[in-house]
Amino acid sequence: QDAGAMFVVSVGNDDDHALCVWDWRKKEPLARVAGDKSKIIAVACNPFDAESAREEEGLQMGTIVTCGENHVHFWSVLEGEEAQGDDPEQRLLGKSIIKGQRGMLGECGVQQTALSIAFKEDSESPEFGLTLTGNQDGSVYIWQKRGVWELHLVVPPVHSGPLMCMVSTADGKLLVTGGSDGVLKIWDRSTFGENLFVTKELDVSAVTRDLTASSRWGKVVVSSLACAQAGATTKLLVGTTANELFEITLSDLKEETEARAAVVVQGHSSGEVLGLAMHPSTEEDKCATVGTDAVLRVWDLKSRQAVALLQLKGADGSTQPAMTLDFRPLPKDARADGPGSDSDSVELVVGLSSGEVEVLRLEGSKALKQVHWVPARKRANSKLSDVTVVKFSPDG
Repeated sequence: QDAGAMFVVSVGNDDDHALCVWDWRKKEPLARVAGDKSKIIAVACNPFDAESAREEEGLQMGTIVTCGENHVHFWSVLEGEEAQGDDPEQRLLGKSIIKGQRGMLGECGVQQTALSIAFKEDSESPEFGLTLTGNQDGSVYIWQKRGVWELHLVVPPVHSGPLMCMVSTADGKLLVTGGSDGVLKIWDRSTFGENLFVTKELDVSAVTRDLTASSRWGKVVVSSLACAQAGATTKLLVGTTANELFEITLSDLKEETEARAAVVVQGHSSGEVLGLAMHPSTEEDKCATVGTDAVLRVWDLKSRQAVALLQLKGADGSTQPAMTLDFRPLPKDARADGPGSDSDSVELVVGLSSGEVEVLRLEGSKALKQVHWVPARKRANSKLSDVTVVKFSPDG
């Protein structure tokens, strides 16, 4: 969405990754153009494009920035007489056209995949600002418009891995970056690039450790960011590659102040959920799920959080999706007992796509341990097939 909230920009998944600008109020497209043959990963509208600069250059809206596999592009939407031309690929809809320019690397940068986009003020060209792109190697390229958009400064890696996302706070004072290293870093936006002093650094795995099993299972990879402010309080919405969304609240930016986190959404990281089973105890509001992401999750239905998580593997150590699971029924005298009874430790069986069957024990509410393994069996001249259904008998 552009700074004036009048237009929306979309990128297609076609071969040309078409870029389209929409007038969302009229529910119609203004212009469309082929984006890039390489995958476009991020798109953003420059909020610094002043109204006067747009009018002088005959632009219908501010600069659109796209980035992705080995490219950064800057796009202008022209209207009226500025849009007249004979190029059918540029003017596809209405009277507007989109013209693009690839960012000029010059001698200080190398071509690489860019994953994220942000903007900051520029004292030399306040009407255009500076464009920041976060790269695969964790570095940041800062672009400046001097007739054309060219690379102005290369910031060395600020994350130990790809820089997945960047966002500015509403007041424009802070820049927040998130990487595949699972770390959030908060910077003074006005001096970013010239001064790399980190105002605050957060390990998302540590902050969310008591909220989600995936934080205890492995490093959280930050994939998306949004930011809101209320006075001195900063709230960050953090999306992860495990299909989770957290809200992290910072009462202030002093290093010694602890961040508070809450779960907004959790789920399986990819594919389909193929198996579901309810906990056999009437005292436990829990269920378990498996799917094509090869992860078993046990859920607390009251808090709507995953309290236990286990990556499913075959005998050869390879991850294996699962299609089915079942809890072992409790003995009759234990089904209505409270905490401390046999219901605190229950068994469940999982059928894997490798044809193997795994029996696990859920101890308490968070610990999953393997207790039995049934190897796959195949007949002569036949392939191993998925285990599609597993069920305990009623007596367990």
